[in-house]
Amino acid sequence: MRHFARGVIRARCLSLDQYTGDAQMTQTTPSFTRPSFGQRLLYGTPVIGRIAREIAQDVNNVFYLLVVVLTLEILGFLLWGPVVFTLTALVLVPLMFVFFVVISWPGMSRPKV
Repeated sequence: MRHFARGVIRARCLSLDQYTGDAQMTQTTPSFTRPSFGQRLLYGTPVIGRIAREIAQDVNNVFYLLVVVLTLEILGFLLWGPVVFTLTALVLVPLMFVFFVVISWPGMSRPKV
């Protein structure tokens, strides 16, 4: 049994030796660009940042988010009644304000050439 283990160790060492030869090595680590301050701020927010990273990786995750929000609205309506819709609208007012400011910011849209 001992001789078998030594043979296995030697075989593994020999198989590793073939990779440490004079072969040319290439850089395997990709270059990393630092995200902007806005992205770091958005991704650093506990709940919203996780969702934003998921959406940045795959745009189809937006549909899952919409299903979750709609389910929470329905469950909230079953528990508290129509007050949930009022609170949802109240939360969406600042978001809509930010949305309108962003889409009307001068210089953000480029003229078509």
